[in-house]
Amino acid sequence: EQARQEAERIIESAHAQRASLISETEIARQSQSEADRILSEARREAEEVRAEADDYVDSKLANFEVVLTKTIGSVDRGREKLLGRGQGLDEQGYEDPDFTEAPERSADPETLKQRADAYVDAKFGAFEAVLAKTLEA
Repeated sequence: EQARQEAERIIESAHAQRASLISETEIARQSQSEADRILSEARREAEEVRAEADDYVDSKLANFEVVLTKTIGSVDRGREKLLGRGQGLDEQGYEDPDFTEAPERSADPETLKQRADAYVDAKFGAFEAVLAKTLEA
């Protein structure tokens, strides 16, 4: 009788251990599944942030490209006027304010240099202001 009771106790203990192990295994599986889900979501969010940052930088570079292109055109037209060439018209055929603002050609090299320096300083100042606004936005 005592042996049978001991056997039943051992069997009950084995069932309890088995249930405990199954429960722990299920908890571990659920925990791993949740960890995988969290990691996947974090990766997706990081990719979204990366894509938004890339779009932002691309937009800033595009704005900078436009400003730089306009500035280069303005400098080219100013040089044309300074060298006594050019018609004073922009790309669409209208009177170009950059051409009007550009220094007149002068026979005196010192006067020409002073006018050119003033013109370039003004254009660089305008360029710096536009660039600063572009980078701030």
